[in-house]
Amino acid sequence: MDINLIVESFDKYDTSFKENVKGTFQNENGIRKCSYNSELGFCEIIWEKEKLFMIRKGSNSINLYFDNLGNGECQIKNEYFEKNFFIKNGKIELDKNFLEISYELYDSKEEFNSLRIRVTKF
Repeated sequence: MDINLIVESFDKYDTSFKENVKGTFQNENGIRKCSYNSELGFCEIIWEKEKLFMIRKGSNSINLYFDNLGNGECQIKNEYFEKNFFIKNGKIELDKNFLEISYELYDSKEEFNSLRIRVTKF
C-alpha cells in the first residue's frame, strides 16, 4: 500500500532537496525496504542486519551499499559523469516513522562529498 513520504537530502556543499512522494515501507523476514518515485527517478533502499543497499534508476542513477562497519562502494551515473566511489562512515538511523542514512563518498583518498538522506512518513 502506498503511503505519503517526505524525502530530504543534504550534502556538504549546502545543496538540499525536499520532495513529497508516494512510496512504501515494508518489513519482511528481517529485511526492511523503502521504495518511492521522485523527480530523480525510482529509488529503493533495502537494509538488513549486515548491509544497506540503495538503488536509484533515473536521470541521476545510483547503486550503493555499505556494511555494518560503514564501509562500501557507490556508483553514480548521470549526464555529466559516471564514477565509482568508496563509502566511509555509513550510518543508519531508523524509527517507525523515518529512515535516515548518512555517508561520505571518497574518490581515492579525497572526500568527494558527504550526504544525509531522510525519508519520513506523514
